[in-house]
Amino acid sequence: MKTKLHLVFKLLMMSMLSLTLTMCSSDDDGGGDNGGSGNVGGGYTQPTGTVTLSGVITDAEGKVLSGATIKSGLTETTTSDNNGAFTLFAAPVVDKRVTITISKEGFFDATKTSKKEGDFLVINATLQSKSIPTETPSFTATTFEVASGATASVDEAVVGIPSNGLKNAETGAEVTGSAKMEVLYLSTENENFSELMPGGDMAAIDKNDDEVILYSYGMMNVKLTDESDNALQIKEGKKATVTFPIAEDQKADAPATMPLWSFDQEKGVWIEEGVATKSEDGNYYEGEVTHFSWVNLDYPSSRATVEGTVKDADGNPVPGVKVIIDQVMRYTDQNGKYSTFVPIDVNLEIYIKAIDYFGETIAKKNESKLVAGETRTVNFTLPSLPKAVGKVTSCTKTSGEEGIVTLTYTDEFNIRKTYSTVTKDGEFSFTIPNNVNNINVEASRAGRTAIKTKYLTAEEKGTNIDLGNIEVCTPIETGENYIKIGGSTYKFDGETLCHMMTQNYDSVESKMMFFSLESKATKITDSYEQPIYSTSIYIRNITKTGSYTFNPESQEWGTEPFFMVSHVQIDSTWYFMESGVLQITKFGPAGGLVEGKITGVLFAEDYANQNEELEKKNFEIKFSCERGADLTHGVY
Repeated sequence: MKTKLHLVFKLLMMSMLSLTLTMCSSDDDGGGDNGGSGNVGGGYTQPTGTVTLSGVITDAEGKVLSGATIKSGLTETTTSDNNGAFTLFAAPVVDKRVTITISKEGFFDATKTSKKEGDFLVINATLQSKSIPTETPSFTATTFEVASGATASVDEAVVGIPSNGLKNAETGAEVTGSAKMEVLYLSTENENFSELMPGGDMAAIDKNDDEVILYSYGMMNVKLTDESDNALQIKEGKKATVTFPIAEDQKADAPATMPLWSFDQEKGVWIEEGVATKSEDGNYYEGEVTHFSWVNLDYPSSRATVEGTVKDADGNPVPGVKVIIDQVMRYTDQNGKYSTFVPIDVNLEIYIKAIDYFGETIAKKNESKLVAGETRTVNFTLPSLPKAVGKVTSCTKTSGEEGIVTLTYTDEFNIRKTYSTVTKDGEFSFTIPNNVNNINVEASRAGRTAIKTKYLTAEEKGTNIDLGNIEVCTPIETGENYIKIGGSTYKFDGETLCHMMTQNYDSVESKMMFFSLESKATKITDSYEQPIYSTSIYIRNITKTGSYTFNPESQEWGTEPFFMVSHVQIDSTWYFMESGVLQITKFGPAGGLVEGKITGVLFAEDYANQNEELEKKNFEIKFSCERGADLTHGVY
């Protein structure tokens, strides 16, 4: 009997994995529409508001990266999913800018920033692997004795660490013994320069506290750690040296001296901190720095604006396509538009790479120098390709709702690509290649995310795909949730969201609901973070109020009502249902409440000896969950 129950539970969990809908909190937004840097003094700056932010994490080859950690501010943290996608529902806004940091084992950390425009924002990021490439070396690592100092060279860029010149970055204590230095050099000749550099728009604050735009001659990221992987920095009274090679196409205009800049990760701007001098032969710049993060060799400039629209041959806007404007990269919005500041007195190359438009022919335009304050329009026309379209709505009305939509497709070569965009009046449109096998869409709004999946038939490939409406319910207040067991009461303080899913099994249609109640308090067990207590409830073919009795013999798919407490976890003990009665007191529509109570008997099981049953206990579960959008297996 237990074996069948556990098998059903495992099958249920597997069927729901790809359908899980995440619920997070959302805060009010503080407004603001233009980029800026404001005060760059020390200490944490209080945010002026929040924004819902989504994006996609990839490596330098364009492959999506799962399991990357994305942070914004002091508290907002999430990880990228199997499609490389992520969403933060309350990313803090500081001085009208939003900044995220991304980290993943085996890759250099990245920092990306954007000015806040509206309530939703898309920021994508590319991570550089620490694996040393063989053709174009850009990374090196070395271990050295602190007493002796060290020199590291990568692609003609050089970093010099003085002898006895390091301290613990957190405590300030002097460091002895050995240390490790990792250096990532980013040449302006690197084809991924605009994607790998921190920030993204080259916004900066000069020594006079004026806003400027930078034109880079190269940058490097230097990370110093001790034997215990503690962060190190340059000790007071000591200076490190940095040497930057000058790219061939920049030598003719390279001035005698060039400012050095460090990146302020909190505000997402570059801060002027020093100066480098050009060598007598005109091939290098060399300067000194007193601390390490990202170091940028840049010429400050007044700024102009380049903007434009990307459309296909039929005149339709193309959203989500990457436009590279010399050293800056932008994605087109839902209207196919892009805009960015650029330095003046620089000839610009503006292009869309073939790999970023499904292998289609590259589009490129060369633009002459701009003057301060000028706005120049540069439009592109690309080949027409199929579209995947749809609309984001709430559960209670069909009108469009603004939100962020992330689309992932897999083609016939099993190549997976992910893109994000902000909806226009709830409507979204993605360009897709002709050989797509399946499409997965995640829509996020009001602190919620809903998922919809479409598998394409042979006839649908190469055609426009209408995904219809994606319902994302607006959060409502739920009632009390608790479990009473063995004389103790455990209140569930985590959010509760349940969905009714229609599923076909052996041509028999069933309606099922599966939801979990959890405590916010967690612990680490076997390297996994788990709630201290939780329970999962499964309901099938119950769609109205009433009383229902647990029938352990009714476990095959069918049309009769069935329910089960799949498990109850109290600390390290797991209980399973032996008998019980379910009373549904409220069964609202999508966007409403489902409430009730379950009473009965649970038994504990010893996993070390699965043939031995432990204690049995009476229990009572009271639940009040918000009914999310209804789902259909194979469609959602």
